[in-house]
Amino acid sequence: MDERRAPDDVADFIGAYAEAWNCGDLDRIVGAYATPCYVVKDGRVLHHDDEPAKRRYFGDLLAGNRRQGPHLWSVADLDSYLLAADERRWRILGDVVHA
Repeated sequence: MDERRAPDDVADFIGAYAEAWNCGDLDRIVGAYATPCYVVKDGRVLHHDDEPAKRRYFGDLLAGNRRQGPHLWSVADLDSYLLAADERRWRILGDVVHA
């Protein structure tokens, strides 16, 4: 029998992910994504093949949010995310940005 504990609840994972965006916590945002991962934005697939690439991309997004003023993030559409359990926790393999 496999004694590993089951991955955390996906709703809890997504809630923590949204909270990381709301707090501007780049480490937690980057940590939510698998390596490698992708983002589909404006019809283009953006590949983030390593930790520095993820950090640059999401760091730039956070910086843009700060320039625009206060934001409150929520995840209303889980269909925009490709999720998988990895080492007993959830990770985002990819997502689609709807702008």
